[in-house]
Amino acid sequence: MQQTLKDFDVIEKELDGISRPGDRGRGGVWEKTPAQSFEDYPKLYDVVAQRNRKWLPRNRNFLRDNDNYLVVVGVGHLTGKDSLVGMLRQKGYKVEQL
Repeated sequence: MQQTLKDFDVIEKELDGISRPGDRGRGGVWEKTPAQSFEDYPKLYDVVAQRNRKWLPRNRNFLRDNDNYLVVVGVGHLTGKDSLVGMLRQKGYKVEQL
C-alpha cells in the first residue's frame, strides 16, 4: 500500500505512455517501471519473486499439451530475471510478446 501511494504520481504519468497502442512491443518501458517500483521495497520484490517461483511449475505444465490457456498476472510478474517470463527463458522456452 505504501509503495502504491508513494509511486502514484509516477504511475499516473507513465500509464498514459505505457497503454498507448504505439508503445506495444517496447519492452524497455515495461521493464523499467516495475523494477524501479521495487527498488525501495526489496522485501516486496522477494515476495513477488517467490510467488513466481511457485507459479512456474504450473505454467510449465500448461505448455506441455496442445490446449490453450490464459494466465493473467500483473506486469511486475512479467519483467526481469525473477519474473515468470525470465524464469521460463532460463528454462529454455522462447517467450514472445504478442
